[in-house]
Amino acid sequence: MTVELSEKIKDENSWEFYVDKLYNLCTQGNYKKAVEVCEIGLSKAGRIPALLSYMGYILYEMKQYENAIKYCTESIKIDDFDHLSFYYRGLCYYGLNNYEMAIKDSNSMLEVIETSSKAYYLRSISEKSLNQKEKALSDIDMAIKYDPENQLYKDEKELILKM
Repeated sequence: MTVELSEKIKDENSWEFYVDKLYNLCTQGNYKKAVEVCEIGLSKAGRIPALLSYMGYILYEMKQYENAIKYCTESIKIDDFDHLSFYYRGLCYYGLNNYEMAIKDSNSMLEVIETSSKAYYLRSISEKSLNQKEKALSDIDMAIKYDPENQLYKDEKELILKM
């Protein structure tokens, strides 16, 4: 870690300070406290995409999908290359059974990072939910191509093949 970054992590007015705290809280599964810390960060450091995206992730983990979508959308409006906000928002849409929007966000994520196994996976499970077996199979194969050790992807492929 550079000296400059370690100094920013100590500054309670920097977004880096809050991202560091949020990482630790989320690793521990303490999402309720993470929401509180993120709200403070957003008020002190500003409506920074990294914090907005983190709030989207936290709320997704708490299954508060509609609220998570709002934060991710705000982040994307500021930074339309924020691939993580597209991903978390897509997961929320998937959780709400809005598979078309999950596919749309997967496509947007792939425009930013065309080798994203997560985007291919999300698009695949959304297509599977829409009974689009061939598309789902093609996308899960791409997810496996970019993350060949991921057992979840391999298991999902088996489920798609049984459709």
